[in-house]
Amino acid sequence: MKITRNELMILAGIVIFTASATIPAFYRLRDHLRLRDTVRGMERLLNAGARYKTEYGVWPTTRSRGGVDVRFGSERVPNREVMNALRAVEGEGNEGHVANPRRVIFLDWMEKGAGAVRLGPEGDILDAWGMPYQIVLDANLDGICDVTDSVYSGGIDGGMIIWSSGPDRKSDTMDDVRSWRR
Repeated sequence: MKITRNELMILAGIVIFTASATIPAFYRLRDHLRLRDTVRGMERLLNAGARYKTEYGVWPTTRSRGGVDVRFGSERVPNREVMNALRAVEGEGNEGHVANPRRVIFLDWMEKGAGAVRLGPEGDILDAWGMPYQIVLDANLDGICDVTDSVYSGGIDGGMIIWSSGPDRKSDTMDDVRSWRR
């Protein structure tokens, strides 16, 4: 059976129509899954931080104990310092296991279910878009996280807050995914 040119054009139209309806749905699904994984990653970090606080009475940082709150997630102050303490890994922020002397593993990122959230090559925790999570710890234990140099400046209730830069990969923008409500 020979296919005519008209039949071929109709078939091509059907394929193009189907693709034009399917591809945007695929991207919406991908974005939804990235958002879900990012939120789950924040929840896991918050739970691990709370368990650390219960174990040691302070948040997982050796920076500024009793002083001011500390923000992690930049090149200058990477979040691997928090991750090393939570994972009982010797390294930046946990040299000689000073931040976690009992070597309790509060967070094992190799567990199944991490999704698109992952550890970077240097040990930083990255969101589903490949950017470091921003983490602020209440180092002075007043129950309020003071965020500096951010649109989130001011006090936010909690001992540990986290946000992701979101799809635009830029912190302090409207699409950031936050662990708190305002």
